[in-house]
Amino acid sequence: MLLRHEWVGAVLLLVGCAQTGEKKTSDDARWGILVLAHGGDADWNEAIEDTIAPLRPNHAVEVAYGMAECRTIQKAIDRLEEQGCAKIAVVRLFVRSESFESRIEYLLGLRESPPEGASMQSDHCSGGEPHVCTPVRRRVEIVLGPALDGDPDIGAILADRALAMSRVPEREVVLLLSHGLGDEAVNARLVADMERAAATVREKGGFRQVAVETLREDWPELREAAEKRIRERVRRADADGLRMIVVPYRVAGFGPYREVLEGCAYEADGRGFCPDPRMTALIQRRLREVEEVAER
Repeated sequence: MLLRHEWVGAVLLLVGCAQTGEKKTSDDARWGILVLAHGGDADWNEAIEDTIAPLRPNHAVEVAYGMAECRTIQKAIDRLEEQGCAKIAVVRLFVRSESFESRIEYLLGLRESPPEGASMQSDHCSGGEPHVCTPVRRRVEIVLGPALDGDPDIGAILADRALAMSRVPEREVVLLLSHGLGDEAVNARLVADMERAAATVREKGGFRQVAVETLREDWPELREAAEKRIRERVRRADADGLRMIVVPYRVAGFGPYREVLEGCAYEADGRGFCPDPRMTALIQRRLREVEEVAER
């Protein structure tokens, strides 16, 4: 296992290779990166900070934590403008682009009206009093990039997570477990992303089985059925004499899975996609994609 300073060094090497050793260009200096991330406890946020740290020497980068919370986004934009950025690329560290998409577009001034039927109440991530979120003030061009949306590197990251815990792959089952989404069509797209990642884990790890499940965390009726199905899957593996490895299909952390799986036999290290050098490179790749869109 890499120590934290060794890991950051590895990321710097990877990002440096991705930039072919070039210094920041004048065009790079014009672009700032605004990373939108859900946020969580200190460990969750540290995983994000470790991921973006290697980008800072060559890019102006700010993070806005929260579920599209206007005050944190405003503060991040203000800081990027203070650094002289003329354009801002918004990189969403959400598993699917549909998460908060219309709300984000409205807050960034990329659509005229708030999403129909959606609450614009603050989620309190700013730490202040409850308020209604309104579009941010900005003086610069903002371009919204895609979220993670099943990026191929995710499968490789999760395969490495599982292999680090593996003993005898042919006697092990890997379960990729995700938050899930309420809309059936969107959740199905997430499951398809997870299945592609599972194929990579299966191919790279040689495991007996690689399965995917979504907990549907914020929808009580859907969650109840999902919890029952997930627990039964884990128990069945144990009854068959197989070792269960649970890998979170999450940006960071293990979410509520320890509580959900209480009393079940499984192995987990609790790590999501971040931190990992490939996630750092993915953020940089999203910047390049946004730059290409802006140039069209």
